[in-house]
Amino acid sequence: DHAAVRKYPSASAGLKLKCLQFPPNFTLVNTDGSMVPTQSTTIYTMRSTNTGAERLALGLLPVKDPTLIRPANINTRPTHKIWSIHDGPTMKEYMSKSFPRLPWDTIIDNDAEWERFAQAKGTTYPQPQYSPGSAVVHPTNPHVGVVLVGDACHAFPPDTGQGINSGLNDVVALDRCLRGQDILTGEPVDEKTESHAAVMTLKDALQRYQANRRPEHHALIRLARFGAPYQYRQSARGDR
Repeated sequence: DHAAVRKYPSASAGLKLKCLQFPPNFTLVNTDGSMVPTQSTTIYTMRSTNTGAERLALGLLPVKDPTLIRPANINTRPTHKIWSIHDGPTMKEYMSKSFPRLPWDTIIDNDAEWERFAQAKGTTYPQPQYSPGSAVVHPTNPHVGVVLVGDACHAFPPDTGQGINSGLNDVVALDRCLRGQDILTGEPVDEKTESHAAVMTLKDALQRYQANRRPEHHALIRLARFGAPYQYRQSARGDR
């Protein structure tokens, strides 16, 4: 089938993610007991004292604006204990025991955030997948068609950080095809060159788009499978 979705296994597929909202420029406790302010443009990873199936980590990606909230990401298997806690006080107690060095009372000073985090269902990482057919044109009208871009055409765990990038590349490629431009350079196509024939119909534009993006999507899915699926420190035993 032209648009049949092709799915592939990955060690990170099925993991769950949710975020605890840290304030901008929150402080951490240094080894000498002093308080150290964090920087918005710095990546932070904080590992819990938990071991085995209970181990946990908080990951904070950099943000350019120092006034923005810092999402602290948690990635675990769906069987982790954190997904069975549904009230704020119990969640705060669990996180305080798991990360005893964090000054929780100053980082999160309101019960509402603990309650929100405890009740959040989070999201699940999908299997790496894509549709080889990213465009369909009406059989009798070359000016009517449907095109897939971004997550509608391909999806995968965020192991390589290419989700937004690949979606933006789709949009740029489609825009240039519709304008009759070279997909790589954005320059007007040479109407005298057969390989760069002028785009006359929507059908022509969508066929160029699909021919350009299909191999890219296939490569992205392969990269997603083998890029860094164990960066979340999940146990390999769960995949056997």
